[in-house]
Amino acid sequence: MAFSIQDIIGGNLLDAVSKIIEQFHASPEQKAQLQLAIQQNADAVKQAENDYNAKLNDIAGQNIRAESTGGPYERNARPSVIWIGLGVIVWNYCVRPFFHSATLTPVDIPSFFWETWGIICTGYVFNRTAEKIMQMPGDSSIKLPMGIQIGQNSPKS
Repeated sequence: MAFSIQDIIGGNLLDAVSKIIEQFHASPEQKAQLQLAIQQNADAVKQAENDYNAKLNDIAGQNIRAESTGGPYERNARPSVIWIGLGVIVWNYCVRPFFHSATLTPVDIPSFFWETWGIICTGYVFNRTAEKIMQMPGDSSIKLPMGIQIGQNSPKS
């Protein structure tokens, strides 16, 4: 996902500076001199803007490459805390009662674990659901609570 200065300020940099100069409380001659200076340096400003956009896109590409390299655990490590929580739950409520052994002690789970683990699981499930919807062909969307809607539109050919 690439973005540029135009996305941030809603136009190009020279137009934004020109609009700011128009709001100065100065004589018309001073404003004209500033506008002339902007026009004389327009090529340099556009080159700097293009260099900035290229750097942003390069950083985004590096992030994507970094995420795609590594082993399967690095690529799929997001649900690790969920697996750990499931392991503790299975141990306490499935394995230990099945063996009826006094030597197997349960893992003491504090109440904040249940709250945190539930929030993480819910967030993960919503995130994966939205991710899968966004990968569907055609136009798709999902409505979330509090009026939030996530969607994607396929390009028209």
